[in-house]
Amino acid sequence: SPTPLGSVPPPAESRPVLALGPGALWFRVASEPRVDLSRRKPLRLILDRLAAPSDKTHLAWDDLLEAGWPGERMRADAGAHRVRVAVSTLRKMGLRDVLRTEESGYRIDPAFEIQRSE
Repeated sequence: SPTPLGSVPPPAESRPVLALGPGALWFRVASEPRVDLSRRKPLRLILDRLAAPSDKTHLAWDDLLEAGWPGERMRADAGAHRVRVAVSTLRKMGLRDVLRTEESGYRIDPAFEIQRSE
C-alpha cells in the first residue's frame, strides 16, 4: 500500500535488506544465509522480475508467468497455479516476509531495500 500522507518512510539504514546476486542467481534477506537459485531458473526469473524497477505497484500472475516461463503457452488456471506454487516455494526458501500478495498481484514488500550485486 502507498505511504500514508504525512508519514515518512524509514531511513534506508534502518530498512531490512534483500540482497540479490546478478540475475537473482542468489538472494539473502538481512543477515540470513545466502540462498542459491542457480538451479531454479523459473524462481530466479520471477524474483528478478519482482525486484526490477517498475512503475507498477504489483505484478499480476500473468506477468510473473511470462517472466518465469517465457513464451510458454498454457491454460490460465494452470499458469496461475504455477505462479502460486513458485511464489510459495520462494517464501519457503526464505522470502516469507519479503513477498507480498496483493488483491491484484504480487510484489516485494516496500519496507525492504533491494541491493543488487554484479
